[in-house]
Amino acid sequence: GRQGEQRTGDYGSAGKSRHQQYFTPQWVAECFPEIVTLVTQPHGRPASVLDPTGGVGRLLAVFKGHPVLGIELDESMATIAKRVLGKEQVRTGDILAYAPYLESFDVAALNPPYDLRWQPLPGQSFEMTAGSGLIESQKATLEIATKALQGNGILIGLFSRRFFEVNADAREYLFRKYTVLALIDLPEAYKPEYGIEAASVLVVALRSGYPIRNQEPV
Repeated sequence: GRQGEQRTGDYGSAGKSRHQQYFTPQWVAECFPEIVTLVTQPHGRPASVLDPTGGVGRLLAVFKGHPVLGIELDESMATIAKRVLGKEQVRTGDILAYAPYLESFDVAALNPPYDLRWQPLPGQSFEMTAGSGLIESQKATLEIATKALQGNGILIGLFSRRFFEVNADAREYLFRKYTVLALIDLPEAYKPEYGIEAASVLVVALRSGYPIRNQEPV
């Protein structure tokens, strides 16, 4: 596993990789392109889409006709993703190592691993690093995706519900960096497909460079 990777929570083993990444339920994944269509204006080209923790490629596979890029640490998962998406659309390796090279994407589609602690690489800094020097995996993925998006880029992310409930810094970061269009509570997102209890929240947000005031989730 990744150096410094520590698991601090467990939501069961079904439908996830050994890096604590739960594969996005199909019905949720199929909503992502529809959301992009609803919240963007046509600009004459297909939107480029990044999934920095790509798993088996399920989130990106629904963006048919779009240029996509997935990063996946687990070689077995990356092999599946390459079969689904094409070899050129998937990179096998540590998202922390790829992070500096990701930029100008129109869409970040996320379902990051939950409750891991990652060790930033030498010279790498994050806003939400803990006092121990480690950063929680959802926080790291959110920061990496934010830097990878171009202005007015769209974030669509499936996060643990408790992530924003217990991490005030993550909620502050989200509302500071984005115009948050929706926070949709999905209490049983994984139950129909995997039979597991893992309450989630779906975030839809527009990347912005100005302060966000008086926003409430819908």
